[in-house]
Amino acid sequence: MQIAEIINGRNEARKYVEQPTIFHEMLHSDMPPQEKTFERLFRETQVIAGGGILTTSWALTVTSFHIVDNQGSSAN
Repeated sequence: MQIAEIINGRNEARKYVEQPTIFHEMLHSDMPPQEKTFERLFRETQVIAGGGILTTSWALTVTSFHIVDNQGSSAN
């Protein structure tokens, strides 16, 4: 798992990484060390992924509603 590799230093040199991740930034930030655990980073991943999924699904839901709701008015 990429998070474990970054924490263990196998992927730590962020200046040499072509595309540093949010985890590189968090591990090199001024956050207290006790907050830079695997569990914390894993939970952050879930929050970010969940946020992306929820916002996308809501946008598709609203768009679908408006397409279906306006079908009759676009026939004129």
